[in-house]
Amino acid sequence: MGKFEHGNLLLSLSQGHWHGYSLTAVAVALGIGVAGLCRALNSSLGVQWLLRRFSSESERLYYTGGLQNLGNNCFLNVILQALASCDHFVSSLDDLLGSDDVLPEEQSERMPLILALSSLLKDLSRVRDQKIVLNPESVMHPLSCYVSHFNLTRQQDASEAFVHLLTSLRDEFSHCYVPYKSSLADITMFHSKVYKQREAVIGLREFSLLAPLSRG
Repeated sequence: MGKFEHGNLLLSLSQGHWHGYSLTAVAVALGIGVAGLCRALNSSLGVQWLLRRFSSESERLYYTGGLQNLGNNCFLNVILQALASCDHFVSSLDDLLGSDDVLPEEQSERMPLILALSSLLKDLSRVRDQKIVLNPESVMHPLSCYVSHFNLTRQQDASEAFVHLLTSLRDEFSHCYVPYKSSLADITMFHSKVYKQREAVIGLREFSLLAPLSRG
């Protein structure tokens, strides 16, 4: 049985040599355990790094524009913010501005309210990585030319202000688009109230300059 002394583990153990083999087995087992633990830790750290990176990306905040409170214009700010979320309304304003009936260089004179409202609503709905506060005066100024009796700087009813805004848009829209059948006199009348007021001021200035000459 001597030839099996070093070749058969069971035979060797039966002969009392189990102590040396047990130490070797323990050492190997510990080595495997430590290696597995290191690998698990590395894997765990990698997973945690990925989770932290994914979490930081998912927790990144994005903002839409806000409106400045000029004192008592909260009622108008609510309307503008609500309209900014209406994609069809914003696109309809773009359609009006893109019409062939009004040249781009004439938009600021003939469609000041539509132009200002379209620009502000787009800025409100644009997503940014930082906060921004927009000024609603760009819309309040042309709107006040249509509703001079409605004070936009005082606290007002939001529903009433919304009706005034839609009515003003309708008036400006109807003044800019010539009907299918119209006379030459009708065509010259289709200008916005802002344009008419500007022309009236220019006319008064010219009259005041010519008046002294006519007296002389």
